[in-house]
Amino acid sequence: IEWSAVFDGYRRKPRAVMYSDLAKFMPASVRTFVQVEEVDLRKSRIALIRRLLDTHQMSEIGAALDTLTGHFSPDAALEHVLYTMKHPEFRPEPFTEPHTPMGIHGHTPDLRQYDAILGVSKA
Repeated sequence: IEWSAVFDGYRRKPRAVMYSDLAKFMPASVRTFVQVEEVDLRKSRIALIRRLLDTHQMSEIGAALDTLTGHFSPDAALEHVLYTMKHPEFRPEPFTEPHTPMGIHGHTPDLRQYDAILGVSKA
């Protein structure tokens, strides 16, 4: 299904999404997202999905909406979830640093000693 063309039609006639036979082929979360009673909200959500279809697959949008179930504002968070799905956070493995002696690893210095050396007072 060419979802971009389908959503172009929905943008022209937003009520059509409520009765469309193609809606049953959408992921359930997308169908629930766009089939809302409030017309202005429906129009904005149809426009959002249409815009997202330029860069994402319908299945990706559905998966992102599944993670937002119960979210107070899925409209605002949808693009962020899609971004994090495509670009997971890089967390490198900690490296072993052989130059610091083992007795100092994890040591937090007492800054009061430095303050006393420098003559700093907290008054």
